[in-house]
Order: sequence, then C-alpha cells, then structure tokens
Amino acid sequence: MKKITFLFALLLSGFVFGQCDPITSFPYAHGFETLDCWTNSSTSTPWALDDGSDFGPGSVTEGAQAVFFNDYDFSSGSTSDLMSPYLDTSSLSLPRLTFDYYDGGGSDTVEVLVFDGTDTVVVYETAGTVNTWTEIVIDLPQYAGQTIKIGFRGTSVYGTSNPHIDNLVVAEGPTCLAPTGITVSAISANGATLSWTAGNTETDYEYVVQAAGTGEPTASGTAVTGATTVDISSLDPQTDYEVYVRSDCGAGDFSSWTGPVVFTTLCATVTTYPDVTTFDNNPPTDCWNEADSGEIIDGPSDLGSGSWRSGTTYNDGTSSVPSNAINLYSNNKRDWLISPIYDVSVGDLSLIVHVAVTNWNTEAADNMGSDDEVSLLMTADYGTTWTVLEAWNASNQPATNGTEFVYDLSGMTGEIQFAFLGSDGTTDDSQDYDFHVGYMELTSALSVQNIELTNALRSYPNPVIHSLTIQSQDNIQDVTIFNMLGQRVARLASNANHVQVDMSTLKTGVYFAKVTTAKGTETLRILKQ
Repeated sequence: MKKITFLFALLLSGFVFGQCDPITSFPYAHGFETLDCWTNSSTSTPWALDDGSDFGPGSVTEGAQAVFFNDYDFSSGSTSDLMSPYLDTSSLSLPRLTFDYYDGGGSDTVEVLVFDGTDTVVVYETAGTVNTWTEIVIDLPQYAGQTIKIGFRGTSVYGTSNPHIDNLVVAEGPTCLAPTGITVSAISANGATLSWTAGNTETDYEYVVQAAGTGEPTASGTAVTGATTVDISSLDPQTDYEVYVRSDCGAGDFSSWTGPVVFTTLCATVTTYPDVTTFDNNPPTDCWNEADSGEIIDGPSDLGSGSWRSGTTYNDGTSSVPSNAINLYSNNKRDWLISPIYDVSVGDLSLIVHVAVTNWNTEAADNMGSDDEVSLLMTADYGTTWTVLEAWNASNQPATNGTEFVYDLSGMTGEIQFAFLGSDGTTDDSQDYDFHVGYMELTSALSVQNIELTNALRSYPNPVIHSLTIQSQDNIQDVTIFNMLGQRVARLASNANHVQVDMSTLKTGVYFAKVTTAKGTETLRILKQ
C-alpha cells in the first residue's frame, strides 16, 4: 500500500456536500443519487453526478445517477479526493467495501483511499481501462473497529473517458477472506512456483492447477499448510494452465476462490537427434522465440516480437528455400531469433545451419552493409552469457544461393541454446537486403570429410513428385529418408554413385535425405509435391 500523509484540515478546506453524523449502521449503501455528506477536496468539484452519459458507459447500475471524475474537462495533472462521511466500524469484524466501476479507456486510474483520522492510505488502484461495469471488492480487516472515511482520488490525464462509480456498499465481509496477489514464477517445461498473499490471518490454503479455460473449481484443491508458496511439478510442456487459490480458515470455513491466473509451461528440452528445423513459419515453431532488442553482452530483451519474418525465400540452386529473413537497411535493428533448449549430453553432435543473402524480397544477389552483422550465438547458462560461433558481415557474407555453416559440439554436455542476432550497425548504408536462415540441424558429429562432402553430392528433381535421384563423386552406401518429426520413412542400401529413391507414396511436405558415402554423411533437404 502507498501511504500518503494527508491533513484533516485539507479535507475541511474542500467543498463539502453537507455535514453528517458518523455512520454507525451497516450495511451502508450509497447509490450516488446525491453527494450529501461527501467531501470534494477541490472547489472546482471535478467529482460530479450524471446518468452515465458524460464520456461514460451510458448507464448506471443502481438508481438514476452515478458519480464520475471529470477527467475530460479537468486540467491534466490535477487531483481531487471524494471522501465519504465518517464510518464508525465498531460493529464490523471484517469490513468489506464494494462498488461498481467503469472507465472506457486511457491511462487514467482512480485510487481508493482510507482516512483513519491521521493518515490517508491508498488501498487499491483501478486499472486504466475497465470498459464494462465491474464490481470491485476490497476487504479492510485492518480497519475493523475504527472510525474511518472511504474515498476516491482522481488524477486527470485530460483523457476522453470519465471514470464512473456507482452502488457503493460497506458491510460485514465473509469470515474467511480470499488470498490475493497470486503470482507464478520459475516456470519450466514441467513445473512452476505459486505464491500468494494471505487474505487475513489464515495460514492454510488450497490450490488448483488445471487446463486453462476450465473455470472455477467445484471440488476441493490440494492443501497447503503454513505457507503461501508452493512448488508444483508433473505438468505437461508447452501447455496453458490456470491457477486458483482459496483460504482454509478451519472447521470447513473456506474463502471464495481467487483466480484464474494463467501461465504457459515452457517447451520440453530437445533430447532426440537428428533434430531438424525448417523456417517456413515465423517463429519456426512454437518453441522458438524472438526479441526486438538487446546487444550480445546483455542478451535479448523485448521478447515476443521482432523483425525476423517468414514468407521469404532464396534459391539454393535446385529450388526455392523458405526462410526466416531480416531486412537490414537502416541503422536501428538489433533483433533476435532464439532456438529451443537442447540437451547435448547425449553424445557428440554438430550444428548445421544454412544461410543466404539476397536483395530485399527477391532471390537476386545483394551485398551486406559496411557495418552490418548477423551473428550465430550460443549460450550454455540459459542466456546469462552468449558466445559468438560465427559472425557474417560484408567480408564473409553468405552466398546468394546459400552457405552451409557447421559447428562441432563434440565434448559439450548440459543444455545449450542458439540464437541469430541481426544488426544493421550504426551506419545507415544504402544496401537494402534480406539475410535468410533456411535450415538448422543438430545431428551426429561431422568430420572434415563430411563438410567437404556437401559439394560432392547432387540431388534432383527438387521438388520431387515420384523418384529422387542422388549423384555423388563417391559410391553411395546408404540413403535414409526422414520426415519433419525425425521418423525414418524410407531407406535404400547401395554401392553406386547414382541412386534413385521412390518417394511417390510419401505425403506432400519437407523431408531429409541422409546420404552416406566413404567420406561421411550429409543431409539433404527435399521438398515432396
């Protein structure tokens, strides 16, 4: 809570709509048909009554009028407090304040105040937009037995919507108050940590974690004794969940449920190889992410969006390759494309990526700008530090028909993650081009011979309808076809430098041909029509 020293003399100096004795009988209900006995701290009376039509909802929820803060006409930055008469809560054990609230939009909020005779405390602040009449519920157990005033503070932003309040009630609250402030943290693929704030003096709770959209629980939850934090596990990866929590005050006395708070578990760590990513969509899969800013030393920020896009292609000499591309043209981009997490403890692996540079939105040739750079990065500490595996710039830019980059991960253990960071530097060059990422694979470690094998293989036609032909300078020992899930769908043993693979029965889509010769193994990307 935000505490503000507020002199009682200031209240008396404001505009008072009549003087009244303290309220001693509850429930106290006020529908704002008048403002009798309420105090407006501003003589210009920005708090006023209407039927909801003054830049409001066009309706009221009780009677014929509501009270509103005249944000539209009141000068920006000005504030005014609307305070109730004194409320003697001696007869209340657990005071509860409820009222209906509306604010159609903008950045203005209303603070809910309690004046205890010495200080004014902000006990609640509304959201900037509440575009339907909504009941606000505030429990005030800390003021039980005291004589207080309740009020509202408006601060003008000279907006186009006036906050409206109606149907205020102060009454005895439930004997068991609901917890507040549910948070979900430390989210992983299979678990998370739940925390909340006690509603009153209770120490026991129940919680429910269920599929998002299920709705308020109708049965008991999992008990928590003497704590307001709990770790949960056994969740499914990449799944939307919702959380509800309620207080257990003993003897069968439970609060209402607080919630839902929705969260999504992370993607499962990749542990099966080869793992192949194509870039037809942006992000490539739901387990990839983007970021709109961040230097290498700091890591990505503004996660969730960026300038990498799909719907772009480059031609690898046999077909157009769908890609994620970033257009580097000016001098203000620092955009990340971030992979899932990979567990490389399973054995020696290699990373293979295929990148290209073309003119913007075409497959024609172009050049990178003078200080532009696209970096392939890796982190082994979940993003705390990032290491540059390769940096492409004007001196070593990828070819128009694509360049394959191979990085040996042999000997590495634990979990790692990769990212592509596109930066157009500080110089606003005239070049207007796309940097493409068309393919990424983690597979068994490749030797130097394997890297040289790329130029010794040729496959056609691509796309293929019936039969795929593969030619090599060396005899081909084995060809295995995998689908996008890494499942083997065809295999051909051979001892010739020219083989044909029947793909006529396979469904339309992207496949990968793993070709083995005496020099090693190479994976080719094949499009089946």
